[in-house]
Amino acid sequence: MSGAGNGGDGAILSPVLALRAAVHAALAADAPLAAMLGGARIYDAAPRGVAGLYVVFDGAVARDRSAGALRREGHELGLTIWSRPGGPRPALEAATRIRTLLDDADLPLTGHRLALLRVTREDVRRDPHSGLSQVRLMLAAITENQAP
Repeated sequence: MSGAGNGGDGAILSPVLALRAAVHAALAADAPLAAMLGGARIYDAAPRGVAGLYVVFDGAVARDRSAGALRREGHELGLTIWSRPGGPRPALEAATRIRTLLDDADLPLTGHRLALLRVTREDVRRDPHSGLSQVRLMLAAITENQAP
């Protein structure tokens, strides 16, 4: 990954981290989504021992999409909404809210500019180990480095 931007501690913040932080902040700040989830239940990794509806960041892929002197990256970012026992409906409702919040959103990114954010895919599946339903959203984004 290319790109730089300073985080609050002076460290270089990658565009992937900046994008994830902005998505997390947008989701955590939304009262209707928090009501669905039972709080700001948005995690970087699947939590142990947490039951009920929650959101987990999946993997991310970033590719150089630079044009001339403009440094750009194309991103694919996954979010998985884990449902409660009983079916996918709560996760699908949360996914609909997340799509509303993120599709074409203009989120502020530290050290970068968000040029595009779209929800490109939604998959509903059942986890073979737990039997719980999941809804996976795939996001496509383009970030640009801000000039220092």
